[in-house]
Amino acid sequence: MKKLLLSALLITGLNVGSKAAIHVITQVGFTFVPANTTAAVGDTVLFIISGIHNATEVSSTTYSANGTTPLGGGFGITAPGDTIIISSTAARYFVCTIHVATMGMKGTINNSGSGLNDFSDDLTMNAFPNPTSDVLNLSITGSQNQVVNIDIVNLLGAKVMDCGGKQMLSNGIKRLDVSALPRGVYFLNIVGENRNKAIRFVKK
Repeated sequence: MKKLLLSALLITGLNVGSKAAIHVITQVGFTFVPANTTAAVGDTVLFIISGIHNATEVSSTTYSANGTTPLGGGFGITAPGDTIIISSTAARYFVCTIHVATMGMKGTINNSGSGLNDFSDDLTMNAFPNPTSDVLNLSITGSQNQVVNIDIVNLLGAKVMDCGGKQMLSNGIKRLDVSALPRGVYFLNIVGENRNKAIRFVKK
């Protein structure tokens, strides 16, 4: 746990690809670490929480009152490896609904004022099969032929595989050989000039 915590603290704000970043929020005892995260639009926030804890988005009023009422349309994190992608410049507030009242277990995600938009606004991308043991297929529809970087990062935000460097993102299916990766959870990270997408997959 100490090693995981140290790694999480070291990579908060780490650049992944060319512009987008993955930020890690973990849980130690009854505390989110870090309790206050700064992320840009298009960045991915990865939650590594365990046990009976959760991370539920709430309003600023509920946050200040140590309340537990979920924000309508907000995120709800219940398992290690769950992620959200920052899609606006608004501050986000979240609590552990089980421990906020008694332990003050809560956190915030503030926007740095710059970043990328999610590719989901323009096109559809899916990765399959998931889990996979050797080949991961990236299916793309609605592409506008943008130049992107594609790589694979692990749960700590470190790049573990370069999938060809700069390339044209076009409609169809791109086959990626992931057979050399150890078993675990990874993110396929696609970063363009002003868009990004992180797709979670499992290597079995």
